[in-house]
Amino acid sequence: MPAQQTFKESVNYAEQNLYSKTQALVGDRNPTEHEFSIQLRSFESAKSGAGTGMAVLIGMVTALMEKITKGGLVVLGQLNLGGSLDLIYDAIHTAETAVEKGATTLLISLNARKQLIDLSDDMITKINNQYYTELQDC
Repeated sequence: MPAQQTFKESVNYAEQNLYSKTQALVGDRNPTEHEFSIQLRSFESAKSGAGTGMAVLIGMVTALMEKITKGGLVVLGQLNLGGSLDLIYDAIHTAETAVEKGATTLLISLNARKQLIDLSDDMITKINNQYYTELQDC
């Protein structure tokens, strides 16, 4: 199945942020000397790949750093070309879906913190929320 336009856009945003913030994100490594192959697996019915910019960026950075991400990690947040973070809508539904799919840690933009206050007690005990405010925090 060919990649959706929204996923391509998210990948482009992640790539441009990686190139413009190389020193802060990966130090002396040069991302232009590497080729990335990205595979998307969507758990949502929309399967559009929209809003995956931060997750794609983390994947690219960890590949360049030759590290792995923690198992059970779900990353929420969309980047724009300038590097700022877009608002996350319906964070509770997304967190609940993540737990149902086996997530143990939710890495989410601080702008969604107030939404997660309404997360049920059962869900709060099943997931560890980690917040970020900028790219380097991730």
